[in-house]
Amino acid sequence: MNKIYIVPIIMLCVCLVSLSLPGLSQNTIDIQAKMDNTLYESAGGNISNGAGVHIFAGKTNKGSIRRALIAFDIEGNIPTGSSIESVTLTLNMSKSTAGITPVSLHSLTSEWGEGTSDAASNEGGGASATDDDATWIFSFYNIVSWMNIGGDFNSSQSATTDVGGLGKYTWGSTAGMVSDVQKWLDNPKENYGWILLGEETTIRTTKRFDSRENSVELNRPVLTVTYSTPSGIEEGNQHPGSFRNVSNFPNPFSDFTTIEYYLSENSDVKVTIRNILGQEIITLHDGFQYAGYRVISWDGQNSSGKFVKNGVYYADLTSGDQHVILKIMKTK
Repeated sequence: MNKIYIVPIIMLCVCLVSLSLPGLSQNTIDIQAKMDNTLYESAGGNISNGAGVHIFAGKTNKGSIRRALIAFDIEGNIPTGSSIESVTLTLNMSKSTAGITPVSLHSLTSEWGEGTSDAASNEGGGASATDDDATWIFSFYNIVSWMNIGGDFNSSQSATTDVGGLGKYTWGSTAGMVSDVQKWLDNPKENYGWILLGEETTIRTTKRFDSRENSVELNRPVLTVTYSTPSGIEEGNQHPGSFRNVSNFPNPFSDFTTIEYYLSENSDVKVTIRNILGQEIITLHDGFQYAGYRVISWDGQNSSGKFVKNGVYYADLTSGDQHVILKIMKTK
């Protein structure tokens, strides 16, 4: 059973004198895709692959274009007001009949959907679109059309990478990708993600990448973002409902670690533990707290009462409009 303690720091003041505060200015996080799909060029616009394990970019040997769509939850993983410093996208290319061809990222300018269509075999031909699927003609199948057939996106590329043989490929970090992610963080309603365009001037250039639904977790798309946290959550901040002096000890830890912070005003506080993909492991506290020093302990268990694997985790602290991410290392 998980043991969570929330007590005033006055009971532990002797222990805290020796603690040092870690730097909170820069963080790096890996984010898994929240949606992906493929636009299959077709006259009726009724082909998609929302639940498929692959996405495609390029042109087939019959001259039909494929364009991949992908989006990530930026707002839910990076504190509001942060400054994006670097961005890279990593995809695993699992099938191709072409040689080395460029694949470029372009930011999308319209919302789109990921339905339940699931193509068979190698998925190159797609499947019948279902409700909410993005297709060549529809951003949401049979309900909302793209303004431009084949997808609405910026003509200028955010990044490009030459893709050859099987394996992992990385886009970025580029100024365009940093600008895109910063925009999506500052204006979440405009986070439509990217479209991947392969070589479309000649045939037989299609590249197949593994999607977020792929059974091999390590082959799924990953967005790696390095960002600086806003000054509002740094040591010494005294805004209403905000945190000061956030730290944890010991770090790394094996049996348990203690998360400590000062709350400048009575406030609702939520403290969760997330893995490197941004997925919630356990909620340590979610509710009202009085102003003052607070301590919460984590024993390395998830919400099911099982001990998590050794590795990097993040304590996610939220109070009002303040958001702090604290990196924690679990070892044997």
